[in-house]
Amino acid sequence: MLLWILSDLHVELTRGWDLPPPEARPDFDVLVVAGDLIPRMERGVSWLLERVPDKPVIYVPGNHEAYGCDERRTVEKAMEAAEGTVAASSAAEVKVVSASTLPDGGHNSTRREHRISSAPLIH
Repeated sequence: MLLWILSDLHVELTRGWDLPPPEARPDFDVLVVAGDLIPRMERGVSWLLERVPDKPVIYVPGNHEAYGCDERRTVEKAMEAAEGTVAASSAAEVKVVSASTLPDGGHNSTRREHRISSAPLIH
C-alpha cells in the first residue's frame, strides 16, 4: 500500500496554492493528512472531498483544526461533512503512533501511541 503523507499545509495562509492536479500527483493508494490543514476541521473534510474524490483519505486533526472554535464541535461537524463516506459507516479504530525527536540530539525523544475513533476516514 502506498501512502501519500502531507501535513502542515495551512491552506488558509497560502494564496492560490492547491494540491497538484491528479496527473501530477505521486502514485498512492491512501492520502494521509496529518494535521494543520485548515482551521475548523469540517472545512478540511470538504476541501479534501473536492480535491481527492477517488481515493481514501485519512485526516488526523492537528492543533490548527480547532483554532477559534470548540474542538469537540468541529470534529462532530467534520464527521457530518464526511457523511456517506467510510467514516460514517465504519466504527473502526485508528491507531496512531507518533514519535518526536527534540533538538537536543534525541536524548529526550518521546514515543506515544494513541487510539482515536474521531479522525475521519473519507471514502
